[in-house]
This record gives sequence, C-alpha cells and structure tokens, in this order.
Amino acid sequence: MGANPNTRASHANPRRKPFPALGKTSSQPTTKTDDPSPKTTSAAVKIGSSTPQLRFLTSSATSSVQLQEDYPILLPLPLGPLFTSASVAAYTPSCAQNVFVYAVGYGNSTVTKYATCPFAAVKVFQVPSNPIQVEITPDGSTAVVTSYNNAISFINTSADTVTTLSTPLYNPYGLAITPDGSRAYVTSYSTAQPVIFQVNLSTGQLLPQTLQVNSFPKSIFLTPDGALAWVNFSQSSSIYVIDTLSMTVAATINAGGTADTGMAFSPDGTRACVSVFGGSVSVFNTDTLAMVASIPVGDQPTGILVTKDGSRVYVNSFAATDPPPSSTRRPTPYSPPSPNPAPPWA
Repeated sequence: MGANPNTRASHANPRRKPFPALGKTSSQPTTKTDDPSPKTTSAAVKIGSSTPQLRFLTSSATSSVQLQEDYPILLPLPLGPLFTSASVAAYTPSCAQNVFVYAVGYGNSTVTKYATCPFAAVKVFQVPSNPIQVEITPDGSTAVVTSYNNAISFINTSADTVTTLSTPLYNPYGLAITPDGSRAYVTSYSTAQPVIFQVNLSTGQLLPQTLQVNSFPKSIFLTPDGALAWVNFSQSSSIYVIDTLSMTVAATINAGGTADTGMAFSPDGTRACVSVFGGSVSVFNTDTLAMVASIPVGDQPTGILVTKDGSRVYVNSFAATDPPPSSTRRPTPYSPPSPNPAPPWA
C-alpha cells in the first residue's frame, strides 16, 4: 500500500534485550465494573466525543511565530507563552493541500476523514460498533481503529477502503503502534479477557503472544523506541510497565492518584508525563521509574502532548470549560535533560 507523503514516518531502534525485571510493588490496579462510557480519540487531531485533544500546537521565538511543522495552516493558539501583537500581525498562514485528519464517532460507528485546507469532512467510513481510538501508521498508509464490540478496522488512507479484523475474544480499546509500523499493541477492556494483544499490521492478523493483566486495561502508550509499553487501568492509580520483547510486566508504578486518561513521553524517552484525575501531572524518570515531579494543572486533566523538541508539555482538561484564570491552568513547560543544569522539578 502506498505511503501518504504528508505523514512523517519514524523508524524503530533495533529490537533490544528484554528489559530487566524490576521489583514490582505489591499494589495492583483497583478497578470498578461500572466504568463510565469510554472516551473516544482520533488521530492527527484528537477529537473525542467530549474531550477534544488538540494536536496542532504552536511555539514562539523572540520576534516571530513558528507553527508546529505538522500543521502549518493553523493560527497560534492563545496559550503561553503569549505572542506579541507585532508577531501575530506579521504572520501569514499558508494552506497545505492533501493533509487529512481522522476522527472516530463512538455513537454512530463511524470514522470521519477531514481535509484541513479548507477544513471539511470529505469521507465517512462505517466501522464496527463503538469505535474507541484511531491511530495512523508512521508511513501514513493506514488508519487503525479499535472498536469495543470485538473488531479492529484498517482504513487505507489512499484508496479510502476499509478492511476489518474480528476479535471475538477481545474488546479492543487502547491502541499503540510501534515506531516501525510493523505491529500494534491493543488493550482488551474487560474482565473476561483483560489482556494486551498484538496485531501484525502487514497481514492484518492477530499475533499469538498475549499478556494477561488485571481487569479493564484502558490505554496503552509506547516509549519512543518501542521497547516498553505503559498501560493504565480504569479508575486506577496503577500503571503497568511492559517489556514488549518478552511481553512480561517489568514493573508496576503508582501515579499518585487515578490515572486512566492521558500519558506522553519526552522525545528522548527519559520522562513520562501522566495525567492524574485530581488536577496534576505526574512526571516519571523512565529509567528508575521514580516520580520526579507532580505539577498542578487544570481539573481532571486528560490528553497530554510533548512538543517535538521536548521543551514544552501541553495538557487539556475535561472539567475546565472557561479560559484559565491562573497560570496553574496553562500548559506547564519542563526542560529536556541536559548534562549540567537541573530540570525544573529537581
């Protein structure tokens, strides 16, 4: 299948030796069976049913505006650091053709393809019921969709065709694609079959190796090198750190509060930022798995995005509907690791 030239590809590091087993804590994820309706996500621009997660962000220089290169057509967002009036006035937006966004519709069993120039819906795909998440492969050729009602769909982004893989034993929910695009790790959100399973993205078939976990595994996130998968659980403070080579649980960590929504890694993989329900982001050293910071943010933080240079972290809030009244509701930056200066959380 031909690659989409407007989607940047990434490359995986060579498969490494299994992650050495770490001392797991005695705590296990505590979950409830009466979990609220699942939140949906989308790829390129995260558009949930009720919690939009904007993936087009801006950065600033001293006297000019530079938009994140992925989405050059968008004007600066009113988030810190604030742009000067002169720099905004001097900025002329450009429009890139043939750039698309995919968003799931949980209630109507659809995935909608949007054009960004101008922004408009151009195609609606029917998929199995209750789609949860969509992610794009690194080469841009395929949109992979999890549907809670026992299916995974593959949308050919060039031909606009859909193929479906039935998963009668599993309830697909969270989804993470390896940096080389060869496979997807998927959570089965249930008590009957709470597992992490794998899909071969070349063949569109299930791989035999799975991992049994506690009930209601929710979202899954891969480190930038694809070596580890971090999995959160519904209404739980526990996070499993999984070695993807051996498919074993290397460690269990405590996020410091209910942490079943967003997570993101710094580009170098040394930090993990985790949304905590009470209104904070927990930052972990991914080598030692120690919490190195707890940063206050808006109520009920959900999605997190770390900029490509690792200089800033953007966090949205499910509960906050008004403009932030104080700096605690603004995106909170952290400095990438450096040989000498200590990071802000030190």
